[in-house]
Amino acid sequence: MKRVAVVTLTEKGFSLGDLIYNLAPQIVERFTIRKLNKDGWNNEYDTLASIIDDVFRNCQGIIMIMATGIAVRVIAPFLQGKDRDPAVVVMDENNNYAISLVSGHLGGANRLAHELAILTGCQPVITTATDINNLQAIDVIAGQWKMKIEPVKNIKYFNKALLAGHSYTFWTEEGICLPESICSFKNINDFQDYYPGWHVLITPRIFPNIKDNCIILRPQNLVLGIGCRKKFPRDKLMEIVYDFFLQNKLSIKSLSTIATIDIKKKEEAFLYLSSQLNIPLITYSREELNECFEANKDLSSSPFVKKKVGVKGVCEPAAILGANNNKLLINKTIKEGVTLALAVIKPYFITTDDYSWFTMG
Repeated sequence: MKRVAVVTLTEKGFSLGDLIYNLAPQIVERFTIRKLNKDGWNNEYDTLASIIDDVFRNCQGIIMIMATGIAVRVIAPFLQGKDRDPAVVVMDENNNYAISLVSGHLGGANRLAHELAILTGCQPVITTATDINNLQAIDVIAGQWKMKIEPVKNIKYFNKALLAGHSYTFWTEEGICLPESICSFKNINDFQDYYPGWHVLITPRIFPNIKDNCIILRPQNLVLGIGCRKKFPRDKLMEIVYDFFLQNKLSIKSLSTIATIDIKKKEEAFLYLSSQLNIPLITYSREELNECFEANKDLSSSPFVKKKVGVKGVCEPAAILGANNNKLLINKTIKEGVTLALAVIKPYFITTDDYSWFTMG
């Protein structure tokens, strides 16, 4: 669920913040400074800057009820990039305007401003060029399709091309099903990086030396099956997983799920990996893993693992079950006592995400 912070320093701001909170109390938290005492508002902070330091790290959306100039100055030291900043919307205390200030596309500030206008009756202010010209920017597409986009520096080139009347050519992996609105696409195996025009590659594969006329969208279609000994060092596990993806020329940004045996569901290293990558950890019983072995006779088995936990193996059947696909992309790999395997979710359907900040979070 997305977390939204409302920040203000005035009495009128409190009233507007309370209105927003009452409309969506499950996701909205209210912040002000220590010397201001208002029921229901978090005032554990000495300065506005200390509030922003906290909410920039812990919230997906920030509503600042104050002058735009104050907001710009206080958030400036905390800005990191359009792919990392939260959505920031500025509202005046009289509820005339909701201004999308930072991270309009990837962060969802444009959508947040529109929804605040619907909820409170103010006027949304959107200034991104593609939006005011009724064009669908490439970073908007990435957000709607729940995909990471890279390289971020190429976004500006793509959107300038769109404003100039150019269109994109979509290239996809086999088994990835695009929305019906994308009428034309090509197989990524036929792509050559010297092609002119503007190209969107939908793939988990790493392509070196991406040019300015290419951008990559990362589908969340990979499942990592994994096994390791008890109390494995969590930082070491993270390092091993990253190296595994790099060695196989795959982006970890396409990882959707980590899968293992149920006796490892509380393993600290796996929980840490899940938390750091912000993806779920799913587990399977011995019976489920053994049934997968029966159905897939070519999976790698280990007498040692069979003796220890009662299954012939963990990583390969866990990956297969997680992806619901009997064909592995990467077979069992052993790295410093960790076993890893990858499967691909096929078919993988891309659907447009019509999330709402205030009804779905």
